[in-house]
Amino acid sequence: GQGDLVAIFDYGGSPASYLASSVYIPYLTQGAADGLGCTTIANDGLPEMASRATDILRYTRPRAMFIRSDCVHPFLEEARRLEVEVKRHLQMLVVEANEQIFPEASRQDAEARLGIPILRMLRVDMAMFLAQECPSCRCFHFPRGLYQVEVVDEYQHRPVPAGERGKLVVTNLFARTSPAIRYLSDALVALETGECPRTPGDGRFRA
Repeated sequence: GQGDLVAIFDYGGSPASYLASSVYIPYLTQGAADGLGCTTIANDGLPEMASRATDILRYTRPRAMFIRSDCVHPFLEEARRLEVEVKRHLQMLVVEANEQIFPEASRQDAEARLGIPILRMLRVDMAMFLAQECPSCRCFHFPRGLYQVEVVDEYQHRPVPAGERGKLVVTNLFARTSPAIRYLSDALVALETGECPRTPGDGRFRA
């Protein structure tokens, strides 16, 4: 909402960084933060990932934080060590990973430890693809106008019907100078039919 602070805790090579300013992504004309009129601040402090994430939480108090899946456990342990009660500072955590989805059991465990909701994001870095888990339908949403998405079987790589699980294949339709055409990812998903009332135009899949 208006005036909310969001922390994106990742390195510049990740598509999650595209949510930030074009100041950090030189070949973009505009980042999402620029388009939304947001201010972006780089934190070039401690190199240790968990310490940096905990400091961002304590000193900037964002409403939501995006964090890589491999940083979740060290972040939780660092917050415990420093006696930082995460739910006092943060309302939501978004866990993102490249070509894999943070396991449901791990999400439930982290939610129980933190006492706040956790949503998941799937990145496919080679195709500059992002899909965000929806808090309403619990599917992963992606904008149809930017990507063509298919699901194929794991072994012969043939298309499978909606609802059947397989490997995610992504074609990005916006990267004119470096397009990804039918990039075969390692993410296992099942395409969903129908639309979510929250954002009816989105494509969706389930983990």
